[in-house]
Amino acid sequence: MPDPDATGLLPAVAELRLADHHCHGVIRRDVDRPEFEAMLTEADYADEPGVTMFGSQLGLALRRWCPPVLGLDPHAGPDEYLAARAGLGHEEVSRRFLRAAGLDVLYVDTGFEPEPLTSPAELAALAGAQAREVVRLEQVAEAVGARLAGDPSRQLVGDSMDGPSPVSSESTPWAPTGHRVASM
Repeated sequence: MPDPDATGLLPAVAELRLADHHCHGVIRRDVDRPEFEAMLTEADYADEPGVTMFGSQLGLALRRWCPPVLGLDPHAGPDEYLAARAGLGHEEVSRRFLRAAGLDVLYVDTGFEPEPLTSPAELAALAGAQAREVVRLEQVAEAVGARLAGDPSRQLVGDSMDGPSPVSSESTPWAPTGHRVASM
């Protein structure tokens, strides 16, 4: 639970058990500045030369709230911030940010993986929280369609999963009693 005095939160708010109702694993490697800035946008094109994502609305919010989690002052410059990330390494950076979020449970969508990402179990360990896998209804429908079409090479989602059954779907976020759903 976050310290209310350190965060400025009311004690009742600081005590809430939070659930991230839709997240993905995190990358398993360090990134350089161009890669990091590319991850700050969903655009499929590069900005104009000399333009930085650190000057965008998201970049300014990142520079205000993220550096203190890494031991820096708020509004640290991009080079100082990225040097701190590199010095700590991707695993420690992920652990610090996930734990600072104060989450109790994460609902992890494993259906989008542009590169190898942490599994729900690995994400849970980094966050110090529970993790549940989100079932993508599109993938279930594709698997059922393939099964009905007689393609034995396709498995139903439940056939290929280890551990307990997923408890959420991307189109229907769900949180157990006592959790508040928080988008991140």
